[in-house]
Amino acid sequence: MTPNFKMTDPFNPVYMMSFSGPRGYASQVHQLVARKGVVDTVVRTSDAGYLMRRLVKVVQHIVVHRMDCGTIRGISVSPRNGVGVNKRIFIQTLIGRVLANDVYISLRCIAARNQDIGIGLVNRFITSRAQPIYIRSPFTCKSTS
Repeated sequence: MTPNFKMTDPFNPVYMMSFSGPRGYASQVHQLVARKGVVDTVVRTSDAGYLMRRLVKVVQHIVVHRMDCGTIRGISVSPRNGVGVNKRIFIQTLIGRVLANDVYISLRCIAARNQDIGIGLVNRFITSRAQPIYIRSPFTCKSTS
């Protein structure tokens, strides 16, 4: 179970409480698990998982037809100072995304447009203090089909 947590989401609160060394209480784990029940109660759904099924039903018709819509616009993500909470959010934002522009550091291209972003590339961005990075998004796509 531990390798699964490390591979899928190392910032999972249950994993961090269990394996980081500090003491955690059973009530804290209970609070994390109960969050989904609270959301179902707030939106007044009597059937568990109803909200998730509705969300899947709403977006299942969305299909990506083109790999590259041709735009060079993207959403800007900045590494800021690369420490603490900002670093964690920066990593979570970039992993699994695709670059909208080439990334240069002192006239040297370290990542090309349309390249998938993995943990190694994110670490290079952090250590090299790269300029803001532009990632692809459906919001900036110019495709008409």
